[in-house]
Amino acid sequence: MIEFQLNALTGHDPDLGRRFEREIVEAAGKAGRLGRAVCRIEAEGPDADAPDRARVVLVERDAVIEWTVALPAVPGDVARAARRALAGRRQLGERRRPTRTGLDRRRS
Repeated sequence: MIEFQLNALTGHDPDLGRRFEREIVEAAGKAGRLGRAVCRIEAEGPDADAPDRARVVLVERDAVIEWTVALPAVPGDVARAARRALAGRRQLGERRRPTRTGLDRRRS
């Protein structure tokens, strides 16, 4: 069971807020993680009235899982990002590619 403590998107777009909650619960169920968890959905961006991304923070037992979703989100975007985060791919501080040592892209 996931308890949504905060969903900042419902103030901007109630349908989008409900879709986020529904897709997170669906992704958690498919990942086999429907234990007791607390979830917060925060709106982020330079303009408070028109956020450009949502940060999702899911706390389950001793694990904190965090991911972002670009807005506007189409159906399926939230579930896809949630599945990736719940599967352990792309942890905080992890980079997809090694950092560059200089500005020249041709040399590594």
